[in-house]
Amino acid sequence: MLRHTPLVLVLTMLTACESKQGGSDTIAPPTAGRSQTGGSGASAAQAPQWDRSSMDRFGLNRPMREESAGAQSKSQQRLAWDLPSGWVERPATQMRLANFQVAGDSEGECYLTLLGGDGGGMVANINRWRSQLGLEPLDAAAVDQLPKAKFMSDMAVLIDFEGTYSGMGGGEGRPGWRMLGLLLVEPQGSAFFKATGPTALLAAERENFLKLAASLRIETAPATAPDAVKAPDAASAPAAAAPDKGKEMAGNIPTASADDLIWEMPAGWREGPKKPMRAANYLVGPDPASECYVTILPGESGGLRANINRWRDQLGASDLTQEQVDALTRIPMLGGTGRLLEIDGTGDMAGRKMIAALSISAGRSVFVRLTGPKEQLESERENFRAFAASIQERK
Repeated sequence: MLRHTPLVLVLTMLTACESKQGGSDTIAPPTAGRSQTGGSGASAAQAPQWDRSSMDRFGLNRPMREESAGAQSKSQQRLAWDLPSGWVERPATQMRLANFQVAGDSEGECYLTLLGGDGGGMVANINRWRSQLGLEPLDAAAVDQLPKAKFMSDMAVLIDFEGTYSGMGGGEGRPGWRMLGLLLVEPQGSAFFKATGPTALLAAERENFLKLAASLRIETAPATAPDAVKAPDAASAPAAAAPDKGKEMAGNIPTASADDLIWEMPAGWREGPKKPMRAANYLVGPDPASECYVTILPGESGGLRANINRWRDQLGASDLTQEQVDALTRIPMLGGTGRLLEIDGTGDMAGRKMIAALSISAGRSVFVRLTGPKEQLESERENFRAFAASIQERK
């Protein structure tokens, strides 16, 4: 019999794991807007309704609808929390079901990610986070000795690490950084609550982080009879919510192996230092050099448009529509066709540029990115295209 842990209940209440076409095991965020609830700084996110396949999967075969006073009403589940004083709620993204700024500091962020399945396992996720801080991995015995703290009505593994933080995608490290995290990992689904920021900031806000994690809960909104709700007319009805553009990827997605791939380094490029999440890292041009790196992730890893718009957001560029993504230049890559794009930075990122190539399939996604000063990158455009086109399966 399936064990109905608090985590499984949360995953079931907040998500519809499978569509009528089969769906995906990746947990999707709620699509409805956010609302404030009463009480001491409580906030809540509206969740989508369960579907029958989700209830069957998690063994929760209870009806969604209740009859009262001759009218059918519907109870709605939502994720709620008690926001610490000074913390700021930020918009949710595709991979961040709850998203916060720590104590209003622009360098401190904290977010909740839910995934279907075990997300690679407890040890793998903890060591991936440690690698983002430049720390050596822990073995299973050391992970078993880590403390626990309350998280979503359960007890989760608690991590508290310090180091030089380079983030999921690598890049220039920031010394004196700290990471707090709580992990619940089960075969039916996993939850990750993570905060990063300067050591002094997270030291001061550690208790608030733990209180926020402990406050995360499922609430049932009062049922409303359909005849008690007046439908808005067409003129006053709000526009339908735009689909989430997926500008974030979970920091706990495991990398895929590059052992079966080969490529050719262009003349004049040189190997750079090894960094987390990079299967290869090259330095391009004179010092300070630009960087070109290859990242390989399992599956579609969010898809083509989500990754492109996430990168564009990093450079202050506006999002591309699906039609614009479809019109991107196609190049030979991995025995098939990849997409090529160039992003010029704006605002604070003016003068910076990214040239990228993407090959995405159900089995594996390969991302190649060249980042640096705009003038330098434009002189390396043809070398980059040749490099991306040279990536192929090892014979």
